[in-house]
Amino acid sequence: MLKLLKNLFTPSTPPADFLDPALGELKWSEDEGEWLAPVPSDPSVRFQIGGEQQPDARLLKHATDIAASYPAFQHMVRQALVAEVAHFDAFYTDEIRNLRLESICLFWPKRPDDGMLYLEGGRDGRVWRFDYVARKPAGLGFDS
Repeated sequence: MLKLLKNLFTPSTPPADFLDPALGELKWSEDEGEWLAPVPSDPSVRFQIGGEQQPDARLLKHATDIAASYPAFQHMVRQALVAEVAHFDAFYTDEIRNLRLESICLFWPKRPDDGMLYLEGGRDGRVWRFDYVARKPAGLGFDS
């Protein structure tokens, strides 16, 4: 019990930065609880990768695969957005067409081919996101 209380009040040491040959430096974010790194060819987009003392190897491999073919990945996301316009009221059409990839979240080591894709450019406080299942965007939605 005393050890548990001590751990609650003793600040933990964050993991050291992790250097990946393909992605560069990944930094631990205490706020996000994930490893963060910009996409090398598009620093306006970031990876959020799960793991504890270092990024999970399976998720890191997935991120590396995305980075290696990033233009094709962007194209896939853009095509998914175009297809999703038909599933929403016309009120959202322009907003959806103007969304841009913001973060590629690979959270779950037990599901290394799944995650979330967050998009920027939403209006009126809408935070748009795709589920990312089997390495494909699916189910566009938003939180407000």
